[in-house]
Amino acid sequence: MTTISVNTAPARSERTAAPTVSIAGVAWPVHKAAAVLTALVVAVVVGVITGSGEVTAWAVTIAATAVWWSGRLGATRRPTSR
Repeated sequence: MTTISVNTAPARSERTAAPTVSIAGVAWPVHKAAAVLTALVVAVVVGVITGSGEVTAWAVTIAATAVWWSGRLGATRRPTSR
């Protein structure tokens, strides 16, 4: 039997390398470092205010995910200069 394979996926936009920061000699993408720092700050603030581990965990997860994805998409979608 003969089959036809057609790729209907749209062409991917060209991505640039994400800017990095050196942490202990390892190059980390800036959006990851920002997400980790945001998570630490949110954990301390929400933990002190609420005293609830569950609320703190949810707040940390939401904040870190939002910072991570917004930074990743913003860093890799910048137009390239040619």
